[in-house]
Amino acid sequence: MEVHLQFTNGWVQDLQIYRVNHFNTVVLTKVLHSQRLHEIPLRPWVIISTSGQVESAPAWLASQSHAHMLALSC
Repeated sequence: MEVHLQFTNGWVQDLQIYRVNHFNTVVLTKVLHSQRLHEIPLRPWVIISTSGQVESAPAWLASQSHAHMLALSC
């Protein structure tokens, strides 16, 4: 539910979903900073398997446990 609110409130923008093959999907998006609105938005990405498991994500995203939230938004 929180992920949906972040998207509808405009903090998460330009959600793009690409099916790579029968096993993996790549999700790209743009995320605005909540405390620094004039900063360049973050461009997180995540690769998700068909089971919903996060297969790969950038280290900064994975270390903050946001990769799973991004996966849930799909």
